[in-house]
Amino acid sequence: MKRNALVSRVYLGLGTRSWFLALTRIPTVALDKLLLRRSEGRVAIGDLLGASSLLLTTTGRRSGQPSNTPLFYFPHDSGYVVVASNFGRPNHPGWSFNLLADPRATVAVDGRTVPVQARLLEGDERSDAWARVIRFWPGYDAYRARAGRELRIFVLEPTGAEPASES
Repeated sequence: MKRNALVSRVYLGLGTRSWFLALTRIPTVALDKLLLRRSEGRVAIGDLLGASSLLLTTTGRRSGQPSNTPLFYFPHDSGYVVVASNFGRPNHPGWSFNLLADPRATVAVDGRTVPVQARLLEGDERSDAWARVIRFWPGYDAYRARAGRELRIFVLEPTGAEPASES
């Protein structure tokens, strides 16, 4: 998907500023969840920016309940690379802890639900993914600097298993 240059420039300029994130993070995430859930991953706020988005569903490590998180992703072989930026906040996002506790998840993307197995990238594979991520979305580098931590990067690899049906 091509980027909307003006929207991308504005978002890259404002989207890494603390005051902008404080005002927009919660309503943006809520709207993105709704769009992605209703469209099975076809429509997302990231579309305006030319960024691919998916809806990740993990199992809560404490609650055992499904938890949905909209994320930008980058293709990786047959899977999806996602970055645990938490909008540049100092703590890792809950979904990344969920994946570390139980790497089985699903993603709603391109009109389908895909079961995936998460794998935390490390070493050269992580470095290669980070370089690619920064080329596409430089805002992640500002998030990393502000967070003061290494951002976790996961690859979500399709498992071929059928997703569990909701009751």
